[in-house]
Amino acid sequence: MNHYPHHVGDFNSATRHLTFVERALYRELLDLYYDTEQPLNADLTKLARRVLANTDELRAALQIVLEEFFVLQADGWHNARCDREISAYHQKAEQQSRAGRASAAKRGGKDAGARAFDSGSTPASAVPQNTPQSDGTPVQRPFNARSTNQNQNQNQNQNQDTHQPPLTDQPAQPQQPDVGPDGPARDGLAAAAVCMAMRAKGLASVNPASPELQALIDRGAGVDVFVQAAMVAVQKHKGFAYALGIVKGQLGDAAALAGSAALSAGAAHAAETPYQRSMRERMQEAVPSIARRAPGQQSAADRFRTIEAPARDITPTAVEVLP
Repeated sequence: MNHYPHHVGDFNSATRHLTFVERALYRELLDLYYDTEQPLNADLTKLARRVLANTDELRAALQIVLEEFFVLQADGWHNARCDREISAYHQKAEQQSRAGRASAAKRGGKDAGARAFDSGSTPASAVPQNTPQSDGTPVQRPFNARSTNQNQNQNQNQNQDTHQPPLTDQPAQPQQPDVGPDGPARDGLAAAAVCMAMRAKGLASVNPASPELQALIDRGAGVDVFVQAAMVAVQKHKGFAYALGIVKGQLGDAAALAGSAALSAGAAHAAETPYQRSMRERMQEAVPSIARRAPGQQSAADRFRTIEAPARDITPTAVEVLP
């Protein structure tokens, strides 16, 4: 232990009757106890050497302190307060160790894509595992790359679940990650793929673990959108955050445009009066009958066709009147 709690009030109350030398030896023994995290040596000569009690007077004071504050057992001199503090220290260290391991395991899934991106290799989970094993037959279960022989099939059929898909002689197809309408799977691998594509366009400062990047992918932004944003950022000598801002703005503009179009269509129908709607429906019903007119009759389109005529000059002119 590098440190231990020292309660001044408790120490003074317990050692008020001791001499200055005995109090100093008691502190030396406590420091040695916590430093080694084990009971003090039962050999008085060796223990005296550890606390620099090198005279008869000091060794006598050491014996007084040991007998009053420590208990001699098979493994050495014990102090109840020290044993409790050391035990609590070990328990706290173990709890912190378990919490650290749990946190590292939780981060492992999120950092899988980032590690694959940093190494520049394709993650193992993204490689189709459709290579048949050498010790089996082509008989495989759907969505399962494990092969089995005939004897194993006979034994498994006895305990096979009635809802289990039947065996097939076709090789198992690898499960593909969920793909959105504009891009790859919405997970750490998708973020790694996006960052690799952006880096290929010259944007070096990318971060596959960025929460904002993952949020844009979840909203449907595809790799091509990020690539275009990266190209703009490189041209303007900007960084990764600037490219994400471009993508975010494009998604916002698209959502606003879609909402505006829907609002305009609804407003157009809402602004139409019942009379206008009735006339429009009647005209739509009359169009087919007009189209089936007899030959030689004037069409509806001809009735409303503009007649072109040459322009006439109607500028008034002066007329000379003779007397």
